[in-house]
Amino acid sequence: MKYGLGIFFGMVLAASVHAQSFPYTATVCDDTATLHCGPGRQFYATDRVRSGDTVEVYKHTLDGWCAIRPPAGSFSWVAARYVRTLDTDLGEITGNRAPSYVGSRVTGEKSFSQMEIPLGKKVEILESPTETMDAWYRIAPPSGEFRYIHGKFLTPNRTGVTELPETPPLEVAPTVAPSGAAPVAAIPPANEEGTFAYHYQQMDADLSYILAGSDATQWETQDLLLRVNRLMNRAESVQQRKQVEALRQKILEADRVRKNKLALREMEATASSPSAVPLPKPPAGNPSRIPAPFSTTPGRWDYQGFLVRVQPQMYQDLTLPRYALVDEKGLLRCFVSSDELPLPDYEGRLLTLAGTRTYLKDQRAFHLRAKLLVQVGERMKP
Repeated sequence: MKYGLGIFFGMVLAASVHAQSFPYTATVCDDTATLHCGPGRQFYATDRVRSGDTVEVYKHTLDGWCAIRPPAGSFSWVAARYVRTLDTDLGEITGNRAPSYVGSRVTGEKSFSQMEIPLGKKVEILESPTETMDAWYRIAPPSGEFRYIHGKFLTPNRTGVTELPETPPLEVAPTVAPSGAAPVAAIPPANEEGTFAYHYQQMDADLSYILAGSDATQWETQDLLLRVNRLMNRAESVQQRKQVEALRQKILEADRVRKNKLALREMEATASSPSAVPLPKPPAGNPSRIPAPFSTTPGRWDYQGFLVRVQPQMYQDLTLPRYALVDEKGLLRCFVSSDELPLPDYEGRLLTLAGTRTYLKDQRAFHLRAKLLVQVGERMKP
C-alpha cells in the first residue's frame, strides 16, 4: 500500500511540474541559499545568493531543484583551442561542439559541463588566456546553460517540495575536462574572512561580476583599484605580490576598456549631430604647402574629415604618415596613423577619429594616432 501511495504522489508531483508555465520569476528567501552547477548538492557550488535576489526559473526536477538563468557575475569556461577571437570581447567557436564548463565564484572548480557549443557560435569573452595554448577563455554563460537552486529557498516555491533531499552518492561522475587540458585542482578549503586569500578572492570575484555587466561604460573599477592597492601593502611574499599585480593589471585593462567605450559613445553622439563638429575654415594667408594645424578642445583629441591617402611624391623632402584627414575643400586637418584600425577600408569616407595626438614640427601639422573610429558620411565627392 505504501508503495502504491508513493507511485501516486510521484505521479501527482510530476503532473504539477509539467503543468507549470515557464519561465517565471521568484525571489530568494534565505541567505544560506547556494547555486550549483547541477540539480543536487553533490554538484559543486557556483555562487551565493542573498535574500531578496530575483531569479528566473526555467524548469523543475522531481526532487525540487530549479534551473535558473545564470545571475549577473556568472561565467563559464571553454578551452582556448576551440576559440578564435574576433574582437576584445567577442569570439567564435572553431571546434566541432566545444564543451562549456560551468564556472564557480565559490570554489574555482570547472569540471562539469552541461552543454556543448556548436561550430561557428559567437561567445562573449570575459577574460582571455595569458599563458599557454592549453589555457581557458572565461566566457559569458552560453544560451541554454543553467544554475540550480532548490525550490525551498524561493518564494513562491512552485515545485511542491519543501525539504532538501538527501545528498545521494554520485553514481555518474560529472563531465571531466577534455584530454590535454589543464587538470582541475581540488576544491580548496574556504578562506577565513580577513585573510589575504579571502580579500584576493573577493576582489577577483567582484571583478568577474563587474565584467559580466553588458554595458562596459558602467563598470565600476575605481573602487577595485583602491582595494587592490591596499591589498598590495598586505602581501607578505613575492608570490602574493605577483598575484595582486596580475589582478591589478586586469582591473587597469577593464578601466581602459570602460574609458574607450565612453569615448566611443561620446563620438557617436557627436557624429549624429552634423552641426556639433563643424569642418574648419581654411586658414587665411598661409604660404606653406601644408596648412597650419587646427586645435581641438583641450583633452579631447578628436577630428572629423575625409580620410585620404598622402601622396609622398608631392612632399619628397618630408617624412609623412600614410593617411590624413582633410576638409571638404581638401585642406589638411591632421595626419593619421593607427595600429588598431583598418584605415584602408575607410579611404575617402567622412569619419570622426579620436586618439592620442602629437605635433610634427617639420611638417607643421598634428599627427593623430587613432584609437576609435565612427563613419559619419559617404565617400568624398571628386
